Amino acid sequence: MADEFQFAEEVRRLLRRNGASLTLEIRIDDDTQPVTRPYGSGVRFAEAKEDAFTTFEEFHIPSADGSEKAAVGWIAHSSYLGVIPKETGIRGIRARDGDLQIGDDTVFEDLFPEGRFNRWCVGEVHILDPRIVPNGRRDYFEPSPHTRNLENHLGAIFHRIATQCRRASAARNNGRRVLTAIQRIEEAYELATTGYLEAASARDIVASALMSIPDLRKNIKQVNGGTKSGEIDELERKLRSFSPKGGRPPFPNTTREQATVYQKVFGTLARVHESPRAAKEIIEAVLAYA
Repeated sequence: MADEFQFAEEVRRLLRRNGASLTLEIRIDDDTQPVTRPYGSGVRFAEAKEDAFTTFEEFHIPSADGSEKAAVGWIAHSSYLGVIPKETGIRGIRARDGDLQIGDDTVFEDLFPEGRFNRWCVGEVHILDPRIVPNGRRDYFEPSPHTRNLENHLGAIFHRIATQCRRASAARNNGRRVLTAIQRIEEAYELATTGYLEAASARDIVASALMSIPDLRKNIKQVNGGTKSGEIDELERKLRSFSPKGGRPPFPNTTREQATVYQKVFGTLARVHESPRAAKEIIEAVLAYA
């Protein structure tokens, strides 16, 4: 276990307390440092994106007859951002017997309610019960009541982890929806203040944006406890103080009658187009060629 892994000592203590502290020291050629498992401070998803480990959880699984422990294990919890890249070498709940890995990162995947969530996780299960025997290929364990007991207990643990993964994913999705909603309201306000639309159409756009504020406040509380509420207050203030531009519309080389027609057409476009930003870009593209 590499010292760079922030929970390395917790893992060592867990294994020592349960008589599973056997470690194998492997060196390659003339390397002075032994090979260690590649756990670090977190999960690297890309060059500039890393999800740090946040908490350490250990678990204990009793044997089928309750006379001893069948296994102990640990999980390094993170923000659960998604499937961990395979090339990191750390994804999945791994199985170890005498510090030797059994199978690969998918060894327990079938015990998750959805196998993909195993690939969101980092952790190990260390087998203690000698009646849980690796098969000849050392890619799983021989069928037995003791193996089934292990699977039943692990299944309950993995079900809970899968729930955490779903909640983390739902929170991120909700957060993205909140940011999209804020941006959409800001774009609606910007379109309404351009002078491209008739006063009635501009007021309708602002009124529609105001109607979405209460739901936005609810979603913000669910995402981050309302830390963006000040931003929403300012946005609502701008919308409520909105007043359509007066005077001649900003359309060059047009008569007043032509400008009025443009505003009516652009107002219709703004109402039917679901994106205020895209509607504004279309209007400006039309004006560029007018």
